[in-house]
Amino acid sequence: MPINIKEMTYLFSVVCVAVMNALNGAHASVVEQIFINVIILSSIFLLEKLLFSKKVISQRVIYEKIEMVKPENYLALKADLESRLGHPILEIEISRLNYLSDSAVLEVYFEKQSRFNYSSANSIIRNDAQVAGSEKTS
Repeated sequence: MPINIKEMTYLFSVVCVAVMNALNGAHASVVEQIFINVIILSSIFLLEKLLFSKKVISQRVIYEKIEMVKPENYLALKADLESRLGHPILEIEISRLNYLSDSAVLEVYFEKQSRFNYSSANSIIRNDAQVAGSEKTS
């Protein structure tokens, strides 16, 4: 399972702080090291919460027009999903394709401040057992 970018950034930050503390042990007092660590970690926290936190949520959708899933039809697919869902879409990912039933399972990303706020992953599509069942036919 791959590590996402946000977790990788935190891992890199923790490793850098640890290496900095190890190399700076003889030159700075413990209070100075703690002060520098607090400044670095609080600045990372503030940058994430204030500047880089774009509230994006995703919704899984079963889409029945398989010909629209082609790369050259991306804008038409996006426009169709926006008209069906009623809010602007940021990104679309294809999760599964089923050519026997001419359907695709799409992961649709939109801003959390959108007009609609889906409470669960099953609010648009059927439950995951039915999605998994439709996979077995392919």
